[in-house]
Amino acid sequence: MKYLKIGITLLFIIVIVLFVLLVPRMLVIKNIICINQYGSCQETLNLKLENLKGKSLEEVKQEVSAIMRQDLFVKEYVLRYEIPDRVVINTISKKAKFVLKSIDKDKLALVDQDGLVLGLRENSTLPKVFISADYATVGEKVSKRELFALNLVSDLYYFYQVKEGDMFEDRLEIYLSDGVKVIFPLEGDRNVMLGGLKVILSRLNQDVKDSRIKKVSEIDLRFKNPVLK
Repeated sequence: MKYLKIGITLLFIIVIVLFVLLVPRMLVIKNIICINQYGSCQETLNLKLENLKGKSLEEVKQEVSAIMRQDLFVKEYVLRYEIPDRVVINTISKKAKFVLKSIDKDKLALVDQDGLVLGLRENSTLPKVFISADYATVGEKVSKRELFALNLVSDLYYFYQVKEGDMFEDRLEIYLSDGVKVIFPLEGDRNVMLGGLKVILSRLNQDVKDSRIKKVSEIDLRFKNPVLK
């Protein structure tokens, strides 16, 4: 009786293992649905997934994994099988954090936190940097200096509600709400720069009755000792 129970248990385990191993190879997927946080996935991604219809669940899983790894716009995904022949893929697309605007282009380049250009738009409320050169194409990354400038403007928006700046070859220029121009270098420690600006503005506004902020029209942070004009 003891051996019979052991035999039944082993048989049950073998059946389960075979089920897990063989069923994904036998199930044929006829429908594949891909969605992200905004709705349906991008058309280019949907076309790639469309080609997987008619393959086994195991093949679909493997090929979806490869497709998602290569897709620059997908941050993460979860695949779910639904009886009898459908696969639903939930993805999280990368999100734009900044905007680049070239003076030679009508559209804005939407850029994520890593500097990847996600797409082009005619308008956006995101922090914006104007450049004289052309911006990177969709799927490419902006330069290190452009990303540095974008991060600076994003920080300035958080602290001073500054939403845009002009990037030149060696500097970023922004204007505070009171009209004071601030010039930043395009490399270095952003926290140190922002901390220095905060100290300067605090000192300039210490005496409200006799504020010197009105006499200062420009703060240049490109030097070890900031230059005020």
